[in-house]
Amino acid sequence: MALDVIDKSIKELGNKWKFLVCKAVINQRIEEDWEVDLKKAEEIAHNANESSEFKAYVKERDLA
Repeated sequence: MALDVIDKSIKELGNKWKFLVCKAVINQRIEEDWEVDLKKAEEIAHNANESSEFKAYVKERDLA
């Protein structure tokens, strides 16, 4: 399952905000809780000074 691949990637490569956004997209589609992952992704992007890239990435995925 896609979420398993994302969770494994997060464990191996760290909390990358793009992984968390992808996980949020999948969870939104299957109507699971997704806002927590999106908020955490936003915090990570902000701390990495990538807020504008984060906003564009989220908008492309229809989460904005």
